Amino acid sequence: MSFSNRFRVSVSRFVFFDRSSGTQRFEVKAAADGSLPVDEAASLLAIHSLVRGVNPRDFGIMIAPEEDLLEPVLPVARKLVHACAENRAPVQLSRRQQEVLRALLQESSNKEIASKLNLSVRTVKFHVSALLSKFSVQNRVALMRKAADIMLPDATPTATAPAPQGPQLFRANGFPGSSRPPAHPLRITVAQRASR
Repeated sequence: MSFSNRFRVSVSRFVFFDRSSGTQRFEVKAAADGSLPVDEAASLLAIHSLVRGVNPRDFGIMIAPEEDLLEPVLPVARKLVHACAENRAPVQLSRRQQEVLRALLQESSNKEIASKLNLSVRTVKFHVSALLSKFSVQNRVALMRKAADIMLPDATPTATAPAPQGPQLFRANGFPGSSRPPAHPLRITVAQRASR
């Protein structure tokens, strides 16, 4: 199966940007078949070039897809991150030790950890001692530092940001002053477009 058969994009608009600054200049709505309306784009490009005193080659084009292309990629990426993080960890921990360590990284006391995990304080102290030994450190602060460096999966709580709704722009960084969500680039320079 070729890449083109696996990756199809329905284009909603073409965004022209200043290649030197990355600033968005104007947009052109895609035709019904997703193609670039050349006459409309050429007219706007000429106007912006004249007004700004620049060459049309100073512009690049990005496409904005109709669908959210990141959504099907996220589950696979999460699994890979989790697997890589587990393989990176030089210290093997039991499930309970991981739970205690995560609680420690949230700066919980032994009593708080015991309450969260439904353990006795004595059992928590046992697990903390085992963690200190496994990480070859003398105290909780050093343990927290070393564990954070190793980056155990889900070691620290993170807020999950809601997925952006609607079309996304193909670009690594968002435009200055733009409310559109940043996404990955799919740039086509005007010169490249003309050569096709």
